[in-house]
Amino acid sequence: MAKYRFLIIAVVLAAGCASTELSSYIDPEYVDRSFNSVVVWSDWPEIEGREILETILAEEIRAVTQASVVRSIDVAPPTRQFSSDEIVAVFLGQGINGAITIQLSDSQVLSKGGFNMFGFGTSAVQIGAARINLVDIETGIIAWTGLASVSGNRYATVEMARRSAAKEIASELANLGLLPRVQN
Repeated sequence: MAKYRFLIIAVVLAAGCASTELSSYIDPEYVDRSFNSVVVWSDWPEIEGREILETILAEEIRAVTQASVVRSIDVAPPTRQFSSDEIVAVFLGQGINGAITIQLSDSQVLSKGGFNMFGFGTSAVQIGAARINLVDIETGIIAWTGLASVSGNRYATVEMARRSAAKEIASELANLGLLPRVQN
């Protein structure tokens, strides 16, 4: 039994985890409004990273809301150039009334912490931050804005960070009623 306890402790300590702090503000004109169809748009510099981030956020939004959600990479391919008016026309033509934009801020690695009683590292690091906006496609008004700061232990992966931020963002938008919540 002692062998199994050590194994369980080792697995728990080695498991990575990431958490997200989200501060946000909703425009007073949008307190009682809801967006039923949104596009997720990331400015991730690499196409693969953009596609992954947009996919994860779309999945998390679908899990907690009834909103229809599409990735920008699917409706506005990166192989084409669009003017602002053209992209708005594309979105409105597909019935999309809101855009969730994710603008990455500095990706920093700030160490905190030390060692626990077992001698294993317990450092927490800031993985990155992003500015998130929910934009009303018809008016161009930012209905909601947020700043997400993701941190994790030394074993946290980029995938964990993305998933943590996406869950927090989707939950916040659903809790505020900006996206229609799934009915139980």
